[in-house]
Amino acid sequence: MPHVSGKRDVEVARYPLTDLEQDALNHFTMQASWRLVQTLRGAVMIFHNLGHELWRQGMRIRIVPEGKRFCDIPECANDDPEYGTDAGGMYIVAPKLLVIREEALLYSLAANQKYRTFIHEMAHAVWYLLLWRSDQGYVTELYHKERARHPEDGSYRMFNVQEFFAESFLYYVTPYREDKILRVNSWTGFGGIPVRETEREWIQRHKEDLRSANVDMLTFLDSKFKNVIDPELVVARPLKGGDEERFDLWSGTGLYLPVIHSQGGGKISNW
Repeated sequence: MPHVSGKRDVEVARYPLTDLEQDALNHFTMQASWRLVQTLRGAVMIFHNLGHELWRQGMRIRIVPEGKRFCDIPECANDDPEYGTDAGGMYIVAPKLLVIREEALLYSLAANQKYRTFIHEMAHAVWYLLLWRSDQGYVTELYHKERARHPEDGSYRMFNVQEFFAESFLYYVTPYREDKILRVNSWTGFGGIPVRETEREWIQRHKEDLRSANVDMLTFLDSKFKNVIDPELVVARPLKGGDEERFDLWSGTGLYLPVIHSQGGGKISNW
């Protein structure tokens, strides 16, 4: 495991890393903070039932250090420096490589979702490496049907069938959470009229939004991922006594050990 800095060196050094995590951190070109190691653990843990098979299929993770460009890591060194300027991450099909910016992994504005970029790019890996061709064909049919129903929909989810699957998957694994009131701002407006504005948490789209948008897609994802992906692992959980967010669900639970299970060789058998 690479050297980590900070007050929790001892705690982090005891983590039994999976191959996906170990490989990603070994290839991280800067010093890995304890927070990066912990956050990567929380993100990968969401896929703990799929991670071993994705690794076996050759999928790998690379993290771009905060403030760096995609072309600053060896795997993307030959790319145009401007490529992916506005992207938080990408999945490169041929090398089966998920590339994500450190800041996209560490920071989240959504109260009901911590790992938006990571989950989206992992969904691309699931599409290319785990879904059968017949499954891809069925999802393609659902995509074209929804486009026909809503031709005015210009959302990124409808950009193409791969983004349709990735964003639908993201909605599917994101649990519903009612947005809480953060504060109420009051001031005097034009003409001395009192104005009150309620500021609420930002909530990312979730499973119930997918139910409203395309119930057939929800049913399909349920048939593949129910009891395989745990949506609650997506939610950022505040650490008591501070504003910092971290995941502790693996502590003492045995949820995420070095050997993460799959159901045999090849495609996962119940798919």
